[in-house]
Amino acid sequence: MIRAIRPLHRSYPRIRVHLTSGNAGLVTDRLEKGLLDFALLCRSTPPVEHVYRKLSHSFDAAFYSLYYAF
Repeated sequence: MIRAIRPLHRSYPRIRVHLTSGNAGLVTDRLEKGLLDFALLCRSTPPVEHVYRKLSHSFDAAFYSLYYAF
């Protein structure tokens, strides 16, 4: 993960990245409360309650990047 973030930090050194983990309910709750700016989830179906973008597909689940629509 750090290798993926390093180029971003080099280009934008003032951006702070804080990583957190949890189950889907905890993560989406934090997203809805404004405690997270975005989330990455592995789900078998797209989240209908959030704006999302499908990132990749693997086995029976796909990775989705979620954004809370204010």
